[in-house]
Amino acid sequence: MTDGVERVRHRLPVLKWWWVAAAAATAILLTGGTIWLLLVVLGKQASTEQAKAQLDAIRTALTVGVGTGGAFALWVAARRQRSTEIQLHESARAAVAVELDSRERRLTDLYVQAVEQIGSDKAPVRLGGLYALERLARDDIGRRAVVINVLCSYLRMPYLVPEQLKNGRYRLPAASDVRQHEEWQVRITVQHLLAGLLRDQPYDLDLRGATLIEFDLRECAIGKALFQDAQFISTPKFMDATFHDEVWFFDTSFDIVARMEGATFLDRAIFTRCVFYELRLQNATFAGGAYFTQSMFAGKADLSQATFKSGIEFEDCVLDMDRYAAAGMREHGWESPEIELTGAVADVPSLGTPVKLPSGWQLQGSSIVRAATLEPKPSGATVNETPHRR
Repeated sequence: MTDGVERVRHRLPVLKWWWVAAAAATAILLTGGTIWLLLVVLGKQASTEQAKAQLDAIRTALTVGVGTGGAFALWVAARRQRSTEIQLHESARAAVAVELDSRERRLTDLYVQAVEQIGSDKAPVRLGGLYALERLARDDIGRRAVVINVLCSYLRMPYLVPEQLKNGRYRLPAASDVRQHEEWQVRITVQHLLAGLLRDQPYDLDLRGATLIEFDLRECAIGKALFQDAQFISTPKFMDATFHDEVWFFDTSFDIVARMEGATFLDRAIFTRCVFYELRLQNATFAGGAYFTQSMFAGKADLSQATFKSGIEFEDCVLDMDRYAAAGMREHGWESPEIELTGAVADVPSLGTPVKLPSGWQLQGSSIVRAATLEPKPSGATVNETPHRR
C-alpha cells in the first residue's frame, strides 16, 4: 500500500503533442502580436527615424518570442530532470525490494535447513542445526518467537532419563552409552540457547511435559510459561527472572533444589500439585497471586522477605519427608519440611481473595508473622503436616 501511494505521488503527467503545439503557437502569436502592435504605434509617429524604430520594434518582438520559447524549453528540461529523478528513485526502491526478497529467501532457506538438521539421528548435525536457528533468531527478531517454539518443542520430545541423573545424583551419562551422552549434550545446548534468547524481551515458553536438566533462566525475561507435568533434573535456576505473564508449575516435579530467589511474577504464579524437596523463593515478588494448592514439600520452602500483592493460597499442602527419608537425606543435612515466611509482607488492600496461609502463620497488618500456636486456625491454616513413617 505504501509503495502504491509513493508511486502515485511521483508520477508525472504524460507530455502530449498538442501541449508542444499550443506552446509553439503561443510563442508565435506573442511574437507576431508584439511586432504588429509596435509597428502600428510607431507608424503613427511622424519621425525621420521611423525605419530605425520599426527595426528596434521587430528586434524587441523577436526577443519576446525567444524568451517565451526559452521558458518553454526550461520547463521541458525541468520535466526531464524530474523524470530522471523518479526513475532513479524507482530503481533504488526496486533494488531494495530485491535485496529484502533475497534476504527473506536466505533466512527461510536457513530455517528449513536448520529444522531438517535437528531431525537428524546424528548429534553433531543436530547441534549444527540448533546453532543455525539461534543465529537466525538473532539476525531476524521477527522469527525469534518461532525459533523459541522450535527449541521448546525439542525439549518436549520424549527423553529417557539416564540413571546417573535420577534422584539428585546428577552425573554425566557414561561415555560407553554414546547415544545417551550425546543427547544429554544436545539438550543442555538447547537450554543454553533458549536462555540466551530471553535476555532482551519476554517470549512465551511451552515446556509442558519436558525433561529439563539443570535448567537455567537466571535474569531472563519470560512471557507466559507453561511447565505442566515437566520434570526438573538437578537444580533449576530462576533467580532474578521476571515472568511477565502467567506461569504454570502444575503437576511439576523437582528432584532436588528449586532456586527462584528474587524472581518477579507479574501475573499469577500457579504451583498446584507440585513436588518440591527444597524451594528457595526468598525476596520474590508475587504481583498476580501465589497459589501452592495441594503441593508437597519434602524439605524447606523458604519464602522469607517475599512480597505478595494479590492472592496467597497454601491450601491442602503436605509436608512430608518420606520420599527422601529412605535414601538417608536427613543424615546428609537436609532440613525437615517447613514453610518459612519470615519477613514476608502482603499488600492487604489489593489482595482481593481470602488469604490461606500455612499452619503456624498469620497476617498481622501487612506482615506475615508466626502465630502464637502451631494449631491450625479455622480461617485458613490449611497446610497438613504428615507424620514421618518409621
